[in-house]
Amino acid sequence: NVFDSDGTFIKRLGGEGRGPGEFSSYVRDVQIRGDYLYAFDPDPRRIHIFDVNTLVGMNTVILGDNRTDFQDLAKAYPWIAGVFVRSDSTYIVKYVNHTRDVKHWDNVETTGLLYHVDESGSITKELLTYMSEIRTVNGLIINYEQFFSKKHVIMSEDNRIYMAEPDYFLVKQFNDAGEYEQSFYYPLVTHPLSEDTAIKSGFHERIIEDMHNMDLPEFWPVVTDMLIDDQDQLWVATTVENLSIYEWWVVETLGELVARFDWPRNKPIEYIANGNIFTKETDDESGLQQIVRYRIKVE
Repeated sequence: NVFDSDGTFIKRLGGEGRGPGEFSSYVRDVQIRGDYLYAFDPDPRRIHIFDVNTLVGMNTVILGDNRTDFQDLAKAYPWIAGVFVRSDSTYIVKYVNHTRDVKHWDNVETTGLLYHVDESGSITKELLTYMSEIRTVNGLIINYEQFFSKKHVIMSEDNRIYMAEPDYFLVKQFNDAGEYEQSFYYPLVTHPLSEDTAIKSGFHERIIEDMHNMDLPEFWPVVTDMLIDDQDQLWVATTVENLSIYEWWVVETLGELVARFDWPRNKPIEYIANGNIFTKETDDESGLQQIVRYRIKVE
């Protein structure tokens, strides 16, 4: 759905289905590059492209039909965990892989595989392979990852890749070919993970109960999220003693600190652009989710 700046509905893009411009599942990784909006439809693994001026669908691209040509991808799971649109209208696609033979409550290390995909949707080459995250297996579909390490990956306007380590504030920079360039680090205090601290952080009662079955880490992840704004500044969310909030760090890509501020966990920041923060919040009375815009003022 498209709305203007005051929330007035304008138009719905696409529809439900499996045809061109139609969505057969939920929409993820919506990005705007130049005059085009790219929306990822995960179930059939495709990208829909719309003109932002006319709001007309321009193309639908199937991603990675040739994945079996690459040995590591032939063994990986078929779903796509994330998509980045590059400045030349090609893509970086993240696949994931982990051990198949796992038991209930096992901790599993998940491997992230970043591949370059051309405009037609064909995979051309591998860029990066890394340990992406740890999950506790709870059935075939539900896997708990909230308490464990997860590397956060984003891409800048010039196609550089930034990767934040979860257990300490270390951000690595890679060029558009996936080659390491530099990194920066800030020393931060770690905070113990326990049932009491999980309750304070607002986790659902069912997850708290399941903690007794998990082989949990000793500390909370230091870095819990990383975003990038339209000025290519990195926004990094960190864990602090008060578990009802995150401390957000705004830093330049070379690591220079711009600002720090506290922000409620129940108002997750989704997007930053044009001097505004956009959050996803739940109305206490109706229970409906809404997008809320806040103006940024750095002093």
